[in-house]
Amino acid sequence: MALHKLTGHLRNRLGKPRETAPTLEAHAQDVEKLRERERRMLGPICAECSLRRICDRILPDVRRVLPDMAIEAVPGELVVSPMHFALAQPKHFDIIDAERMAVSEGAAELVKEANALVENRAPDRQIMPYEYTVEGAPWEHLEGGVRWHSISNTEKLSSPLGFVEPPFTISITFGGGIAEYIGVSFGRHCKLLCPMEGYRHILVLHVDRDGHYVLLRDGKQVRPVEFEGMFYVPLRLGGRLEPRISIWNIDAQIVTQFVKIWDVESVDATAPPEVKYSIIVVNSRYARRLQAMLRSIAHQEGIDIRKIEVIIAYIPGLDATDDLIDSMNLTYPELRILRSPFPAQNANSKGFMINESAQMASGEWIVLMDADIVIAPDMFARIEAVAGENDFIAADGRLMLSKETTAKVLMGETQPWRQWQELVNSASEYRYREAKGVPVGFFQCFKREFMDKVKYAELDHFEGADMWFGMALQDTYGKETRLSGSPVLHLDHGGSQWYGTTKHF
Repeated sequence: MALHKLTGHLRNRLGKPRETAPTLEAHAQDVEKLRERERRMLGPICAECSLRRICDRILPDVRRVLPDMAIEAVPGELVVSPMHFALAQPKHFDIIDAERMAVSEGAAELVKEANALVENRAPDRQIMPYEYTVEGAPWEHLEGGVRWHSISNTEKLSSPLGFVEPPFTISITFGGGIAEYIGVSFGRHCKLLCPMEGYRHILVLHVDRDGHYVLLRDGKQVRPVEFEGMFYVPLRLGGRLEPRISIWNIDAQIVTQFVKIWDVESVDATAPPEVKYSIIVVNSRYARRLQAMLRSIAHQEGIDIRKIEVIIAYIPGLDATDDLIDSMNLTYPELRILRSPFPAQNANSKGFMINESAQMASGEWIVLMDADIVIAPDMFARIEAVAGENDFIAADGRLMLSKETTAKVLMGETQPWRQWQELVNSASEYRYREAKGVPVGFFQCFKREFMDKVKYAELDHFEGADMWFGMALQDTYGKETRLSGSPVLHLDHGGSQWYGTTKHF
């Protein structure tokens, strides 16, 4: 144990990744060293062979069976696609494989839409090469592109390409080199990538209004690569996204060119007012209570509901959240609701889900709420009245509703926006300014720029993180402004669930 502790700093030093070469000249030297090492490893014949990237070499068993077999290099351009020879072979599928290879009718229609759009309509906007850069790797602007330099097998990202919302289509041209995977990144948890099988590809991501999408490589649909336990390949994309170009395992260099975006369907002369408040709520097996929470927002009085957006961070398939969002959009079309889907492994990662979802927020203010909270019908009207002079606003506390009262709210027998005072009077407990006076996660309202500097604690449970975040808000903005006489209602769910729940409440 003593030796383990004493040599810990050596292990850290030896295991630390080598920094990327800071200049293009140094990078060129690293590339040449890598190429020379490759030539020594392959030998003089294989090093000149065009099949060296896809060949298994002369294995010991082959040499044992055929000891006198001569080895010759195959001349020509370097072959990088593992399917190079398979493409020319006729394919015969049995019944099982034929069904597996079949494309759904919906996906086929999206592919048709994508190709027709890209071929027949000019993009609504085009991001020029001088408008984006590369992060974490040497790069240079060319006349019509950006050249990326790297010899590591890690991911390299472009700077953000701006925000998009479904429906939209993105087209990116890759060429001038080779890499293992190319695609688009939407944050740390969601990446849509495909293998690079040639020296030039046009990648198109086409997304419909509901977030369903197809990924095309040179006009043909490809299945996004799934990295087990790492990144999420969702069935549908969220509501407001900030794409970046993502390239993995670049072989020395690669070039990306213009980024084309189609996202304008029509010009609306009566455009809605800008969003002012972005509510972020994390929901994991609380779909029934989430419905009550969303309905209390939809029935706000004294404010244009179009100034409010709700970003729902959730796990698709874990509960009925997707179906609930669809129903809310049809019933309350003026309330803007954005999906922020995550993989099942993040079901209890409240901080991670909040930090990633905050990047979707377009409002001047962020409001953090829990899925089991119901607010008063005049809550945002009261916030509006004090928002001009304060940067941190909180509710006066929370009223704990009984199981019986919660059941009536969930069943629709009691409507909080109509029977608010009745519910306030029936509360079994009033937790007035709990947590030593620190406004905690059930309702925190603050300026959006705060989350550019301070992140929510990313733990695999909920305990303590909301209080730490509230303390950071107090350290930055000072004492919060309490909405005196305006508590929120807490719907009963049988006790605290800080470490996640396995029951659908």
